[in-house]
Amino acid sequence: MVTRSKKLPPHGFTLIELSVATGCAAILFISILVLTVFTARTYSMVTNYVEMDAKSRNTIDTISREIRDSTALLAFSTNNPSYLLFTNATAQKLVRIEYNANTGMVTYQETGSSIKTNLVQCDKWGFELYSRYPDITSTNISFYPCTNSSGVLDPSFCKLVNLSWTCSRKILSSKLNTESVLTAQIVLRNKVK
Repeated sequence: MVTRSKKLPPHGFTLIELSVATGCAAILFISILVLTVFTARTYSMVTNYVEMDAKSRNTIDTISREIRDSTALLAFSTNNPSYLLFTNATAQKLVRIEYNANTGMVTYQETGSSIKTNLVQCDKWGFELYSRYPDITSTNISFYPCTNSSGVLDPSFCKLVNLSWTCSRKILSSKLNTESVLTAQIVLRNKVK
């Protein structure tokens, strides 16, 4: 009697099948990883922007209200820390708005109250001071710097303050900035003189 050997089907993958499957799995894994990192970075950017924009709007609301209600600009400095010092004679209070370039913070303080931090991670903050009387033409309205007869900036002539600042944050520990830029022109409505 002759026995025939039955050929059994192979149990497992060949080296080529295993290599192709591993390559496909690696490509899929890398694609998912890249998509996850991109999504996380985008979410961080949007979150940073929304938060910085809200803080900037809150800051401009607070500062605008105080500048509009002020009766005069008493002093200012463009050196670090730069500041604006306003008075409200009717409410008998002083308001100091200060920017420290070393800390990147914009603070606000009223007479008799503690210092409040309005902005953090502020990269640039600046102001320009203009006088009461604008130059009005048929196509433009421009303001003159608040200078005295000697050409020196004089806070007593200030009627308009042009504020601007830029805040930014790192995204996932890299300096891919999310920026919030704000500019506002604020008139001292209660200016005396």
